[in-house]
Amino acid sequence: VHGKVVVRDEYSPVTVLRTQGPVTVNSTEGSVTVEDATEAVIIEGRGSAVTARNLGASLQVTTSHRRIRISDVGAGVTVDSRYATVSLADVKGDVTLESNSDRLTCEGIQGSLTVKAKGSGVQASRVKGAVLIESTLKDVDVTDFEAACSVTNEFADVSLSTPVLAKDGITVRNKNGSITLLLPADAAFTVDAS
Repeated sequence: VHGKVVVRDEYSPVTVLRTQGPVTVNSTEGSVTVEDATEAVIIEGRGSAVTARNLGASLQVTTSHRRIRISDVGAGVTVDSRYATVSLADVKGDVTLESNSDRLTCEGIQGSLTVKAKGSGVQASRVKGAVLIESTLKDVDVTDFEAACSVTNEFADVSLSTPVLAKDGITVRNKNGSITLLLPADAAFTVDAS
C-alpha cells in the first residue's frame, strides 16, 4: 500500500502489511499486526494484542491487558502499557516505556532506554545508549549495557552486569531489596552507599 493507512476496528484482528506511508491503527479488544512499514506507525489498542516488526521508522503503542511484541524497528519506540507482557528486540533508536504491572523484556536497543514503571518487572540486555529505569515491586535486571545506567526500585531486587564500565557511571537506588552489581575485573570505581 502506498500512502497513508488509517484503520479503526473493534473485536477483530487487524493486519497491515507492506506499507509505504504513515500507519494509524485504533483497535479495541482485538489483535493488531503491522509488518514491513516504511513510515511512522501509531497503534492505539485498548485490550488488544500487538505485534509490530520490520518497521523503517518510529513506533508508538498504547495498549493494555495483552502481549506486545516489537522487533526490528528502524527508529525510536514509545510504549504506554498496563497489565501486559512487553517484548522489544532490535530497535535502532531510543525506547521509552510507561508501564503499570507489566513484564518488560528489552534487548538489542541501539539508543537509550527509559522506563517509568509501577509494579513492573524489567529485563534489559544489550543497550548501547543510556539506561534510566524506575520501577517498584518487581525485579530489575540489566545486562551488557554500554553507557550510563541509573536504576531506582522499591520492594524488589536489582541486578546489573556489564562487560565495560562506562565513563558516565552507574547509579542504583533500592529500598527493601538487594542490589547485585557485576563489573569487569579491571574496572576502577568507587562505591557511595547510604
